[in-house]
Amino acid sequence: MFTVLLMAMVQAVPVADAKEDRKICRRIEQTHTRMGAGRVCKTASQWKLEKQEAEAYLGQKQNQNLEIQTPTSLAAPAPQ
Repeated sequence: MFTVLLMAMVQAVPVADAKEDRKICRRIEQTHTRMGAGRVCKTASQWKLEKQEAEAYLGQKQNQNLEIQTPTSLAAPAPQ
């Protein structure tokens, strides 16, 4: 009875969740240090979330820079 229940629990875990929970270690180059590179380990879902947050942050900063750095001489002349 216990093995049947255990088998049902194991089969209930989706395969996608198993892939998202696997650990991925990456070598991260560290600047301004004599130690060189460091190793960072996170789950696949954590790496994915970090990438999405970085892309969103860069998109916001690029939009801010476009708004600030748009010269007025390039703007369309006002109608007369």
